[in-house]
Amino acid sequence: MKYKLIKFLKISISIAAAVTSSILQAQEMDYRTSLEEALRAFHSGLRNESVELKKDALKSILPSKTDLEFLFPKDAESLWPRMESYYQKMLVHVDEVAAQIVAKPILDIKVIDVRKEDEKKKVYKEVFAMIPENIPVYRVVIKTATGNSGSSTYLFIGERWIHFRGLESVPEMIEAFRTKSSGQQGGI
Repeated sequence: MKYKLIKFLKISISIAAAVTSSILQAQEMDYRTSLEEALRAFHSGLRNESVELKKDALKSILPSKTDLEFLFPKDAESLWPRMESYYQKMLVHVDEVAAQIVAKPILDIKVIDVRKEDEKKKVYKEVFAMIPENIPVYRVVIKTATGNSGSSTYLFIGERWIHFRGLESVPEMIEAFRTKSSGQQGGI
């Protein structure tokens, strides 16, 4: 009887592990597919003739102040003005930005989970210690007819993907803001 119970428990644990693994793999594939679809939709939006639709496409993928407050609650107020200024410049020059981004048609998108499989994940070590662990963080390599191009970091927050250029350098920026605000030498 004891042997059958142990065997039953082992089988149950194996089944639970297999189901959990399958769920996690399915979830992983959903993020990959979701990011690829979001990037294709973003590129499609930037190809539109309407300047307003291009701006909407750009706004849809840029981090918001709310995103920063979620990721960096103690430092969002310091980060946001600089990011907002950069985003405003991008929106003013949306036609030029769009032309650069969609100059070559996408042939393939390789999605890389930075937390799990990216050889560059060491670069993100400090920022990973700051942001919630459950936030998916990815990079992509986009293949076009003339070659490959890497892209900055993408995070899945609140049912949408955001493009966070320079995510890995945020801890350094925060330290510079703190040093500057405490009256010490340094800063940006």
